Amino acid sequence: MDAQTLKSRGNELYQRGKFGAAIEAYTEAITCDPRWTVLYINRALCHRKKKDWASVKRDCETALHFERNSVKALYMLGLALIAEKKFTDAAKSLQRALEEARESGDMIQDDVWRELARAKYLEWELLASDRDRRYSHLENSVRNFSSQLDAEDVSTMGEVIACARAPDDRSCEPPDAFCCKLTFEVFRDPVIAPSGHSYERLAILQHLKISQFDPITREPLRPEQLISNVNLRNASHAWLSTHAWAFGDIVRPNAPLE
Repeated sequence: MDAQTLKSRGNELYQRGKFGAAIEAYTEAITCDPRWTVLYINRALCHRKKKDWASVKRDCETALHFERNSVKALYMLGLALIAEKKFTDAAKSLQRALEEARESGDMIQDDVWRELARAKYLEWELLASDRDRRYSHLENSVRNFSSQLDAEDVSTMGEVIACARAPDDRSCEPPDAFCCKLTFEVFRDPVIAPSGHSYERLAILQHLKISQFDPITREPLRPEQLISNVNLRNASHAWLSTHAWAFGDIVRPNAPLE
């Protein structure tokens, strides 16, 4: 059989939940056409169903060798890297996937965003734990030597440490201006309506499928009237980058990978 026939066979087996057999069909297809990117992506989908993250990673890296901007390959590679607890690398792959999905209008971008949020949160969790350890050690050192230091220097050091700890303080709430009135989450991809109000793109588009009006002003509103709010997006993302704990409010960081 040729690669196309084997691919179709693999697709049929995948739909039937026979992932092992589908992997065999895609593998045979790859021997016929080793440069056909979709075969590696499809096989990675099967490995993903079997939670074989090492194989997912391998197939996605091969797919990206042939098609470096593949959204699905970048996305699943990010998942595999999360499984390996390589959160920084996972975030980089998922960020690229999100940018490519946004560029192409791929509807997978919401899934990508949430896994990016997971990677960012888990990365923060590790780094914040290390920062807390180092700051606590410094505070103890200052206390131990406080009798040998000028009182003003001790106070200044306390202020410096407090400022350093501030971004990791989870009691801080995201600014209202950075949160969508529909999702109550920090903006990922905000758009602005003629009324001047901004909404998360996917949320407002879903709303407009049912009701053709601005949710706040109740004025008539059509999808083509929405404009990307790049400044708000950049400001929201900048806030998230320094308060990455907030990603934990967007996703369940420790939920099983799927």
